Amino acid sequence: MRNNLDYDIKITLTTFFIVIILCIMISFSSPFIRRMQINKVKEVTTEVNKVAYLTFDDGPSYNTPKILEILDKYNIKATFFVVGPSYDEKDKNLKQIVNKGHTIAIHSYEHNYGYIYNSFDNYLRDFERCKDWIFSVTKEEPSIYRMPGGSSNVITRRENIKELIRYLYDHNYFHVDWNVDSNDSFSDHYTQVISNVLNGVKVNEYSGLYNQNILMHDTKTVTVRALPTIIEKLINENYTFATLDETSPLSQHVKG
Repeated sequence: MRNNLDYDIKITLTTFFIVIILCIMISFSSPFIRRMQINKVKEVTTEVNKVAYLTFDDGPSYNTPKILEILDKYNIKATFFVVGPSYDEKDKNLKQIVNKGHTIAIHSYEHNYGYIYNSFDNYLRDFERCKDWIFSVTKEEPSIYRMPGGSSNVITRRENIKELIRYLYDHNYFHVDWNVDSNDSFSDHYTQVISNVLNGVKVNEYSGLYNQNILMHDTKTVTVRALPTIIEKLINENYTFATLDETSPLSQHVKG
């Protein structure tokens, strides 16, 4: 009888100590588990959709076939804000842009700041000529446009810009600016163009912006040289690429 009692006491004490040890282990592990859960939440919430919109102004030009070849190599589509005037080689390149699946958008026909920003009517006349030229060559009817110098240009008064934007919006046209400037028009070396783009992207990311609307120029040889590296760097940063339309983040400097 005594032996049975001693045995029961040992079992009870053993069970008691096991329970105590388990409670201690759980109490110490709970903060660790919570930290793991918090880190997991952080990982989920910090996953973002990174999209780069490569845009080229002022073409088509002698550089257009080279740019298209680079884009083909990486299977990337871009947006081309085109300018006139029309002639055979330019029309041929315009068709090639469309045939390769890229987006054509309106920039200007004359690209003469003094003329197009001299009056409301002059701007609309130039706009219509560019739109009609695009349609005559490609049968495309673009719905987006980029003002020469952007909507924040200092050539004309801000109220004039807003009036144009409102008028064109009422006719189902949407203006696009940019949030990354390659500054290829003012860069003497292609490495500077690369730095300008990547630095602009980093500044946007620091502000929590992951839609990169990148301004480049079809006519600049430094851009052709910089483009492969820009693409590869963005791919390494997990960016995908898309073309612009009216549903995209349009990076508008001035609202209508």
